[in-house]
Amino acid sequence: MTAAMARTCCWTGWRSGFEPQADIPYVMWAIYPGKQDRHQITQEEVSSAAHSFFASELAYTRFRDAGNANTSVLMQGFDPSIMFPPKTENVSAKD
Repeated sequence: MTAAMARTCCWTGWRSGFEPQADIPYVMWAIYPGKQDRHQITQEEVSSAAHSFFASELAYTRFRDAGNANTSVLMQGFDPSIMFPPKTENVSAKD
């Protein structure tokens, strides 16, 4: 599927009046499936998508376990010159 063939929309777009169209694959990327009601992703939203990506292992597992085979994890990237994650010690697998 090419970008021209798919309409990609963050899940909040659907709540703003977006409705999937039958002849255009709908791809969802849930980057923040928060705990508040307004951020909750519904089973209907996930099952209507051709594919749903989750930037959360927990959300992915929840919807996969609910029977959605059309899901996978796609984490967010970031620019280290803008975002500074805390430094951690590298521990080898042998330790």
